[in-house]
Amino acid sequence: MSFRFSQTLWAGTRLTTALRFYSTPTFANQGERQIYEKLTQALEPTTLTVADISGGCGSMYRISVCSPKFQGLNLVRQHRKVNEILKDEISGMHGLQLETSAPKPTKA
Repeated sequence: MSFRFSQTLWAGTRLTTALRFYSTPTFANQGERQIYEKLTQALEPTTLTVADISGGCGSMYRISVCSPKFQGLNLVRQHRKVNEILKDEISGMHGLQLETSAPKPTKA
């Protein structure tokens, strides 16, 4: 689970919201921690959430990740990239809900 706060910033005359992490995430189990650390190291995400949705047994996870390393990749390639990073973990899972995206470009 990730913790974040919103900070309102003024960029010229345009109002924007920036997200900043202010706390170390807490994990329900070691599987969540392992997945979080692998994806953080490989993808340098702007946002990342990992949740064990199997009731704690580690057989199914929900992952949401937004990374600049997904820029220019279609959804299938983004998912393949995550699957490659987590191939060892996925082999022992029953299922995976995966949501990926690239950060939206900011207009100057």
